[in-house]
Amino acid sequence: TVGALKHALRPAGGSWTVVEVDRSASVGHYASLAVDGAGGAHAAYFDATNSALRYAYRPAGGSWAVEQVENTADLGRYTAIGVDRDTTVHIVYYDSTNLDLKYARRAVGGSWEFTAVDTGGDVGQWASLDVDAAGVVHVSYYDVTRRALKYAWRETSGLWRNTTVDPTAWPSLGPTTGTGARSCGTRHRTGSGGRPTSATSPARPSHRRTPLRPGQSD
Repeated sequence: TVGALKHALRPAGGSWTVVEVDRSASVGHYASLAVDGAGGAHAAYFDATNSALRYAYRPAGGSWAVEQVENTADLGRYTAIGVDRDTTVHIVYYDSTNLDLKYARRAVGGSWEFTAVDTGGDVGQWASLDVDAAGVVHVSYYDVTRRALKYAWRETSGLWRNTTVDPTAWPSLGPTTGTGARSCGTRHRTGSGGRPTSATSPARPSHRRTPLRPGQSD
């Protein structure tokens, strides 16, 4: 359904099951999906009706619950989501009003915290995110102003740093960036309007996860 976010789940050796996650507005654009070590699915996506970032969560074997994360400006495109071993949720997304890369974080039982990752020009499109074993968040993204591939990381202290990886990325850089790795197990897919996003539920607990970008195959 165009404008609705759907989730497809296939256990190893099983068949696909498809459910609707959110159809409260024109939602599901720029979706990104991560699966935590307990099998819970986490999705970040853009609400085009309200120009807002939205988040949905489904515990293993449970139902989806959705919420609006931020709508203070036109933001929420190019989302990337990751979950660390403490089940803290990390999301990066593009602020189309200020042309910045932003970050939202929420620990279990806590509230959303917001930080600007990079404000140096028009930055933050086509982001990808991964969290390593030490809890460091890694993000790759495109700098439109400089036509460059950039990389940012959040130290455990909460401080963000960034650097330019390839200052000549355009036009060789396609509409994707990537960090990290995926492991084998149950397959999950989300998408809206025919633009799928995938993640893999680990065969054993893992806190490294890299969502695919719209149009990228798995």
